[in-house]
Amino acid sequence: CGGDIMAMGALCAADEMGLRVPQDVSVIGYDNVRNARFFTPALTTIHQPKDSLGETAFNMLLDRIVNKREESQSIEVHPRLVERRSVADGPFRDYRR
Repeated sequence: CGGDIMAMGALCAADEMGLRVPQDVSVIGYDNVRNARFFTPALTTIHQPKDSLGETAFNMLLDRIVNKREESQSIEVHPRLVERRSVADGPFRDYRR
């Protein structure tokens, strides 16, 4: 699913359809919103370091203004998986290890 809010909607829709999460279908979100852990089952999600990302963007913008830089810059963001209860082990889980 796109983001945690959409994933929470998918959890509700799965329940309405009689599908069990994660036994019948796995659901994962993106953003790690606060309510994600309180859903049933708790939503597995990707956490993006928003504070760090915002601070880095601010510093890059300030550097461009102060130093009159025109070239673009790239940064690397390191999101992390927050494993909760909405995802079951897949058939290839041991393959990755």
